[in-house]
Amino acid sequence: MPALGPRVPFWRSDFASLTIRTWDHAGEVWVTTRVLSERPRRNWAWVEGDDRRITWQEIYQFFRDFNHSETRGGDDGFFLIRNTAANRKLLIEETLAITGA
Repeated sequence: MPALGPRVPFWRSDFASLTIRTWDHAGEVWVTTRVLSERPRRNWAWVEGDDRRITWQEIYQFFRDFNHSETRGGDDGFFLIRNTAANRKLLIEETLAITGA
């Protein structure tokens, strides 16, 4: 995913759109398991409040609802967000929320 910069407020909808587009082209989406931690570890270099437009809690709450299946890389690895009806529904709802549809 590209650097966020001015797109920080839209990270959820950007992720949703990119994920759906990836699935539609038979790709896979892997996400760091770090986002499933309620709090970031010190060695992750996350500074809460560094950018007021995003919080760790928002990230955690967004990713915890996906069906997490396969993981790779151990404790600090990645998990697969499968192209399932439930996961797709979450992403579509996110894209609709930003458009106000």
